[in-house]
Amino acid sequence: MTVLTGADSSTPQPAQYKGKKVWGVYVGGATPHVWTKEEVAELGAHGVEGVIPIVVPPQDTPWWDENFGYATLEALVREAMAWGLPEGSPLCLDVEEAQAAAILKNGSAADVMHAWAVATRVHNYRTWTYANRDFLANDHWALRWLAEWPEVTPTEPGLLANYQGWQYRGGVDGIDLDIFEEGRDYLTPDLKVVNLPVPAPMPTPDPAAAAANAETKVEEQTEAYAASHGGPPNDVSRETSENVAGAVAQVAIPEPTPPTTAHPQEESAPASFNPSGLIDTLKSAVAGLEAWYNQESSKS
Repeated sequence: MTVLTGADSSTPQPAQYKGKKVWGVYVGGATPHVWTKEEVAELGAHGVEGVIPIVVPPQDTPWWDENFGYATLEALVREAMAWGLPEGSPLCLDVEEAQAAAILKNGSAADVMHAWAVATRVHNYRTWTYANRDFLANDHWALRWLAEWPEVTPTEPGLLANYQGWQYRGGVDGIDLDIFEEGRDYLTPDLKVVNLPVPAPMPTPDPAAAAANAETKVEEQTEAYAASHGGPPNDVSRETSENVAGAVAQVAIPEPTPPTTAHPQEESAPASFNPSGLIDTLKSAVAGLEAWYNQESSKS
């Protein structure tokens, strides 16, 4: 599986942005720094295409004890909304090691994660959860971002089954190293929602090259036909090929439109494309060849 290279950091680290496609930023909660929109926008100038906004629950209180923490989780979502997070954006809950252990001990991890899913989806956000493996085993609703640092840092990390993100190393020059799954919706640095990776635009066809190619093929086919019937190509075949090439050149070829999803649908034929005119010209070309063949056959 191809993955998106990424990282996350509590504060901006411009010197580390190069080569990363996705970056985790903090937009609310108990974090030492809430990123500004200007700081997020700067990610794009360094080639970062996707952003995962993160919120952090309170670290000094068992917020999950009452109603599985729904009031706290709803407040975090509303803080992200006030920050300016658009609908459809991913929003990740950061559950650190100590809180994950406490919630697991309490036996309410699945209920807390269900509450998080409700809080995010009622506001039309993509639910993400960042936590360790044991905690994420209780989350059946979110996209799961695994926090697990192996003793030997992998040189070509890959995602394990059922995880959409993996933080595989922490504390590297002020950032944590991650990988993320392709084909998911991410926030862009200019605060739009995009499915990554964005497909490369289709090349614009060259009508002149298409016409030249058509002329060459028609000439080759006409000459082969004439040669197989006992005579060299004559003026009829030359005229026919020029007519066909001219008809091809008249076909309007539209510029491709950018895809609106990660899996662009088949584009419809352009309104200006008139296949009947080309077909009529081809029929005329065939009729000319048949006339020439009949004329030659009558001489023998």
